Amino acid sequence: MPLLRPILNALGYAQKYCIGCGQAGPVKDMENFIHCRNYGCKAIYCKTCTNDLKNTCTECNKPIDFSFVEVDEELDSSDEEAEGEKQKVKETPEQKKLKTVQQQGDILKRLLVIQKEKQLAVTGEVV
Repeated sequence: MPLLRPILNALGYAQKYCIGCGQAGPVKDMENFIHCRNYGCKAIYCKTCTNDLKNTCTECNKPIDFSFVEVDEELDSSDEEAEGEKQKVKETPEQKKLKTVQQQGDILKRLLVIQKEKQLAVTGEVV
């Protein structure tokens, strides 16, 4: 199928897929699909998954679409001279909880790696 992809794309059969549920749609469909707007993130979601995920990208853990997020204006000393005010995105309680759980998962992964390294050092095994 990879060999046919350029031909299908040229004929207008190119598709994109929601990473949440796998729903397929035309590449140009910006009405039913939402692209994560964060720098470097290429995640694509259908509207249903965006709502189900409470607008939080599973790839970068940031809001998928900032038009869905409450914005709060706050003074930022580094921008005071240039702009005076800066907009800051509020983090929802669900996003905070998800972030905490992910951080805990990262810590557990690191602990497992350290434990494995200690076991290898004791047994003298080479990986």
